[in-house]
Amino acid sequence: MRSLTTICAAISLAFIAAAANTQTPTRRAAAGEGATGEIVREADEELQIDTTPCAPSRTILIFHQPYSKEGAGSVSCNGAVKQLFQAVQS
Repeated sequence: MRSLTTICAAISLAFIAAAANTQTPTRRAAAGEGATGEIVREADEELQIDTTPCAPSRTILIFHQPYSKEGAGSVSCNGAVKQLFQAVQS
């Protein structure tokens, strides 16, 4: 029974470690930096853009006011059309 407990504990730790490694890469835009992607969130003077809208996991770049934003077309990802925007941090 003790070996079964040890195995279960090891499996649990492996799942916890895997979950910790699946965090969405996120960072703030530097002054003058620009990016194109899908808007994830826009509120409270903050704009979050997924710069990899067709990838299985997101890469988020965060812009804070003042920033500029304009439409940049669309992209088809696995049959879904996503609107793209370009933002530049002031």
